[in-house]
Amino acid sequence: MSLASLRQNPTAANSSQQTPQPVPSPAGNDLSFSVEESEGTDVTGRLHIHLQSVVIAQSRQPFLRLFIVPVMFSPMESPTPFDSDAPLGARRAIIRRNPDDASEIEMVEATWGSNPRFSDGESYRFVRSEGRTFPSHRCLIPASEFHMTVGKKRYRVSLEDGNHFYLAGIWEPAMGDWPLCYRVVTVPANPEVARYQERHGAIIYRRQVKQWLDGTVPEIDLLVTPPKHSFIVDDITSGTRNAVQQAFPL
Repeated sequence: MSLASLRQNPTAANSSQQTPQPVPSPAGNDLSFSVEESEGTDVTGRLHIHLQSVVIAQSRQPFLRLFIVPVMFSPMESPTPFDSDAPLGARRAIIRRNPDDASEIEMVEATWGSNPRFSDGESYRFVRSEGRTFPSHRCLIPASEFHMTVGKKRYRVSLEDGNHFYLAGIWEPAMGDWPLCYRVVTVPANPEVARYQERHGAIIYRRQVKQWLDGTVPEIDLLVTPPKHSFIVDDITSGTRNAVQQAFPL
């Protein structure tokens, strides 16, 4: 079983039954915590990676705070939607390799949108996958579904098998007044989503987590449009779930 372990308390990883607890911060010191995944564990069906808990890093920077987030990927888990229309500056947890220790995978809070000082004063939330390589600064955005707005309607898009997934992302370090931030890598929309918009975030399945973070598989094999029937699209405009996938000819 995979555990989130405290880097300052390595004994937390010795028992699969032990729940990590926050460690008091020594005066004037930052804390950093990481997610460690045990090798050789492949739970078939709905669960591929099971994180007992994740600790968000504490930093002197005001936009990060220390707290434990339960991440139990199970059929009864509360949804963690990704809103494609969230404003620039919205904060969300991302998963990445620790830049100070590449042997660790950590979850940190980051701001959505690139640093405008590197793009003529503009901040961008997305980056196209076509014709690009991403040799470093890769990250993942955990999600149970993503939302999109078309006109006055809102839609929820989830995987057909009900599994949670990740969106491929690229993070940028904090610099000056701009905090740690990320952009979502996009691909051409699959047939279900293409009825509403041209692109969506690149889906990284649980079995592909380390392939994306570590660059062990070429981008062309990971950043791909999912095949037909990968998604279920629900109309959530009125607050009720109305499947719309079958309302259109295939």
